[in-house]
Amino acid sequence: MIKNPDVEAGDDRAPNDFSKYPSDDQRSRGDDSASGGAEIVRTLRSMPTLWLPFLVAGCVLTVIDRLRIRDPLPVEPPMSGSTLQIVYTVYPTGTTATSRSLDALVNLPLDVLLYAVGLELLAIGAISTAGWITMVRASDRMVSRRRFLVYMGGVSVVYLITHLGTAIDLDVSVNSLLIALGAFAVLAFVAVRLFLLPVAVLFAEPLQSAPVESWRRSRGHGVPLFALIVGIGLTSGWLGAIPYVGVVLSVMTVGTVHAVALTTLYELYS
Repeated sequence: MIKNPDVEAGDDRAPNDFSKYPSDDQRSRGDDSASGGAEIVRTLRSMPTLWLPFLVAGCVLTVIDRLRIRDPLPVEPPMSGSTLQIVYTVYPTGTTATSRSLDALVNLPLDVLLYAVGLELLAIGAISTAGWITMVRASDRMVSRRRFLVYMGGVSVVYLITHLGTAIDLDVSVNSLLIALGAFAVLAFVAVRLFLLPVAVLFAEPLQSAPVESWRRSRGHGVPLFALIVGIGLTSGWLGAIPYVGVVLSVMTVGTVHAVALTTLYELYS
């Protein structure tokens, strides 16, 4: 029996021949990151009606801003007009012209308290409904009403935490640049890992696995997700600072892009 030396040599060299090429997993992650932005743009262009829910929400929040300014309860601007800020929230939303701390609701007459609480619930409902409709329509999935209630509950919790006022002092002064950079790195890491959490709450099975799914799917995509977070945050604050129409533009643009990005990347990073 005659042995083929080319076959033997090919067998010996096979591992070395394939080692110079990237693995399937490496190629897949690179392709996913490169195509994510294009897929988001394609979805927004092919479905123009996706802009409508957050357009309506932006109009509602504009009216709420006007009512806050006219009523006697204290308000505070959510951002400084003299500095460049990254205004980012884990759920799709935008930047409003006013913000009301829970401190303003202490010791109020019942009718005034109901009015003030009603405004905040209206704001939460508008943003939650717009995010729900946009993500479901962009994904073309059937999602139960129970998941909508869970999503709205999550938005309410985040909204409550960010409006606690002096009940919990969230302002921390950092005197060390090294500590500040370390804290920023930790916050950025957590923000990236939890970026997909809002859409995971809608689609993950079972529901309890939503945080794990967000953490798993975002792994290996830290750089593009962080860039997207910074872009969303800068755009939200910049548009929100435009007089008269800033709230509508911020909510419609940032809210819609954020919601579509969540749905698109959740499917792409599976």
